[in-house]
Amino acid sequence: MKKSQSIHLAFALLAASMLSGCSEEKTEIRRCVGEDNIVVEDDKCEHPTYVNGHPVWFWYYGGRGGYETGSVVEGGSRNPTPGYRAVSPVSRGGFGSTGARGEGAGE
Repeated sequence: MKKSQSIHLAFALLAASMLSGCSEEKTEIRRCVGEDNIVVEDDKCEHPTYVNGHPVWFWYYGGRGGYETGSVVEGGSRNPTPGYRAVSPVSRGGFGSTGARGEGAGE
């Protein structure tokens, strides 16, 4: 390999590594809740029910509180944060660990 080719290759690898570090995706937890901010199963938000034109269940983004059904959440919003991808918590079993499954914001 010629010296000029190795310099171009090194530069290309450096640029690729810098770009991949800049594209780190931001995520935000979402939970399905009712008017009282109590967590319910995700399928209630995935297949919504309406009363008088208003949803009974809605996605709650960010905030604090539990992820399990029956937990109370606070400090978040009904609107996703712009630029973040919403993820729903998923129980993984074993010692109470929780993972997250990705969903597009607003889905």
